[in-house]
Amino acid sequence: MKKTLALLLEVILCAALTAPALAADQGYKVLYQSELNFRPWSSYGDFVAGYSSDSESCRILRWTGSGVEETPESYRYAQLESERYAIVNYSRIIDLRTGETVVPQDSYDSVSVNGMYAMGTKDKEEGQEHYLLDLANGGSAVRLPDGARSFGGGRILIREDVNHYYYTNMEGKRVLTLKEGVRPNSYTNGYTAVSVVQDSYLAGYAIMGMDGMYTATFPHPRFVMGSHYPTVYCLDVPASYVSYEGLICIGEQSEDEKTCERYGYADIHGKIVVPCEYGPESHAFRNGYAMVMKWVGQERQCGLIDITGKTIIPMGAYQDLSDVSSSGLLWAKDHNNRLCVLEVPVTGLIDAPYAAYYGEAVRWGMDTGILEGSIYQGGVYGSLFKPNEESYVLAALGCIWNAKGKPAPAVTPELAGDDEYGVNDLRLMIQWSKEQGLTWGDGTDDLMDGVKPITRGQMMFYLWKLAGSPA
Repeated sequence: MKKTLALLLEVILCAALTAPALAADQGYKVLYQSELNFRPWSSYGDFVAGYSSDSESCRILRWTGSGVEETPESYRYAQLESERYAIVNYSRIIDLRTGETVVPQDSYDSVSVNGMYAMGTKDKEEGQEHYLLDLANGGSAVRLPDGARSFGGGRILIREDVNHYYYTNMEGKRVLTLKEGVRPNSYTNGYTAVSVVQDSYLAGYAIMGMDGMYTATFPHPRFVMGSHYPTVYCLDVPASYVSYEGLICIGEQSEDEKTCERYGYADIHGKIVVPCEYGPESHAFRNGYAMVMKWVGQERQCGLIDITGKTIIPMGAYQDLSDVSSSGLLWAKDHNNRLCVLEVPVTGLIDAPYAAYYGEAVRWGMDTGILEGSIYQGGVYGSLFKPNEESYVLAALGCIWNAKGKPAPAVTPELAGDDEYGVNDLRLMIQWSKEQGLTWGDGTDDLMDGVKPITRGQMMFYLWKLAGSPA
């Protein structure tokens, strides 16, 4: 019975072990083409909002896995705000899954990505009485201080006057007051873009952390920050944000300092990751990709790049491209005015961004193969690395074995003839670990002990043994 359980555990572990890591040859697939004349412009999950060219009415479509499902209702305006909610006709919020109106009244500016909160005003014209709605708990409203602008990253941005801003937490308590002349945006992934005004003139731009300290500065007039559609801004806040990948769209101004013709992407430390070579309608990064645009003569061309600047969809292959959704879908309009559904590989980089302290470490681990296989043993699901989840013994040993180049053990263990689930790699790794003295548990080396959370003591023991057990 014990042997049967151990074998079953091996199969379960190795089924996860064989899940694909970062795709070596990134590209895209065409899943669907239709004569439906539709211009996509906002996407989330399986949904896309866009305009029908014949009537200019805004519709929401859904990818069913085999075809496109049209919503029965059209709108004057529809903006997908999360994988579940959309703001329609500039005021009400609908549930994308059911089509039902969730919040029918007032005006709403944004919905959080996870669909937990919505922000709106009782009177759009007056601009008073701002509220934050807790959608997850029945839509109960919390009155916000006057001057509430936007929210993100667990903080609400409040404007006292043109030169003074501060942030509150989601309960409305003040947590960070900014210096005079600092004009910020909403937080994303712990960072936000700000413009700095001195003596009524724009002095420059900066990336600011949750503590109010700058991680990078961009002196005016060389660079202008922008996002989903970058623009040259004078004395107003740049409508920009730091993406979950830790990148921000940045424009390099022309010599006359009046226009921005070239846009690229920088990280939170000010390093240019993607050179400024794209046009002003390029989008911010989302889910590891960005839609970029160039003008070639009188023709507007768009394409798709990844976080390294590598071209995924060549410029000019399609007339229009949406952002990439969390499921790896993007919607396109080809040169025959057909609606297309495309798919790109969604990697495990989404929640291991450049901005995080562990971001480069995760990428290094994936690039070198150290996390290959063992990363999935550690509990990765779909496109998420889940950096804050605890790992366990076999995952740590798998990383060590990979880092050593998957060495063969001195004694070859019993291997499966039909290795459908990749069990043999796990058996080789375990045998090699035992030979190196990298035991786990109470000395019995029961396989069940290998899936217990790894302790700090075990990890130091492993490193010490690998160093030759020095005194």
